Formats: sequence, structure tokens, C-alpha cells
Amino acid sequence: MEFLLCGKLSFKKYFYLFIFIILILFSGCQKIISTAPDELTAYQWQNEFENGTSVTLSFENHICKLLLKTKDSKKEEIIQGGCVITEDEIIIADESMADMVRVKYTLNGNSVLLHYLGSSVELIKLDGASKIFSAGGT
Repeated sequence: MEFLLCGKLSFKKYFYLFIFIILILFSGCQKIISTAPDELTAYQWQNEFENGTSVTLSFENHICKLLLKTKDSKKEEIIQGGCVITEDEIIIADESMADMVRVKYTLNGNSVLLHYLGSSVELIKLDGASKIFSAGGT
């Protein structure tokens, strides 16, 4: 009888250990968004304007991609590179431009307002946080 009791205790101990490990593993899979830079990089942002121009902002592995497309000329302008993000600014090291691009931003719930060279553009957070990112530009 003692042997069975020890076996039950042992099984119970291992069962709780297994549940604890599973909880730790699943809780580590979620990214906690607590700061403006976390919020900004957790989602893809986009807007299409009446003139057919669209602007997309996305992040992956500390790489920022700012894509501007015009409908008429089918031309794409891409600012892409390693980035540093503060509470109100994105600094992109774009190798193709051989320059550092500084873009101020303001988060407003489900939108972000980007400020660059005296102009502003509002982008909307895409639902589902599906990040569309390709190094080639399309």
C-alpha cells in the first residue's frame, strides 16, 4: 500500500511539473507591448490616399521598411535599413541612400502620424498584425 501511495504522489508531482512547464512555454510565446516602440514594431501600418498613393511602414528583426507607391507612375520609393526607435522618433540607416533618415512619429490608438521634412502622413494599424516584409521591395 505504501508503494502505491508513493507512486501516486510521484505521479502528481510530475503532472504538476509538466503543467508548469507548459504554462511557462506558452506564456513566453506572447510579446508584451508596453512602450511606444513596442507598439510601433509589433504591427504593420498602411494608408492609401485618394490620389492612389500608398504608404506602408513595417518592421522585422530591427529592419525598418518605409514603402511609398504612386498609382500613376507605378513607381516605388523604399527607405529601408537598420533602425533605432525612441519614444517619438525612428532613425533608419538606409544604405542605398548612404544616409540616416529621421522620422518623428506620434501614436494615436490604431493610427500613427509620421512627420518628415515638414510633411505629415497618417497610417492605420493593419488588423491581425500580419507583417508583410520583403527585402527585395515587393
